Amino acid sequence: MSFLLIVLALVIGIILLYYILVLYHRWTRWPERRIRKHKEEAKEALEACKEEIRLKPSNADAHYNLGRMCLEIGNRTLPSEIDPVLGYSGVRLYEEAVTAFKEAIRLKPDFAKAHLNLGVAYGSLSRYEEAIAAYKEAIRLKPDYAGAHYNLGLAYLLIGNLEAALEQHEILKILDADFAKELSDRINDN
Repeated sequence: MSFLLIVLALVIGIILLYYILVLYHRWTRWPERRIRKHKEEAKEALEACKEEIRLKPSNADAHYNLGRMCLEIGNRTLPSEIDPVLGYSGVRLYEEAVTAFKEAIRLKPDFAKAHLNLGVAYGSLSRYEEAIAAYKEAIRLKPDYAGAHYNLGLAYLLIGNLEAALEQHEILKILDADFAKELSDRINDN
């Protein structure tokens, strides 16, 4: 009787161990599958944006949406390696974002959000002087645009112009306390 109980316990233990190993394998592979699925969805979204532009080439919002999508995906992609799922590198996505935002601006010159995001794309490519020019244009179009002032302050920090960054901080203290605090933290970190 005790021999049967020992054998039964061993069989149950082996079955449990098998299921634990199967679950472990699934859970350790889960993030990889999830990332691939997100990349496939991102690729589909990029293609949808491009299709929208093909159907409505003079729609500034369609070009803006493509630029935003490229920025969003570029932020999650390695800069120089071509992602096998997406078929793009991060740098290529940022370059495509620049092109899309420039086209949105060409179609709608007073599109402040497009100017801001053009600056973000330039900044992602380490083209800080061009980013600064884009942020300044967004601010010219919309003087109380806190996001543009914040990004302008960050760009000034990146090129080492602390005085100009502090000027943007002073402006942000009036426009948006959260952005002012965030920029202040970044200034103090330098």
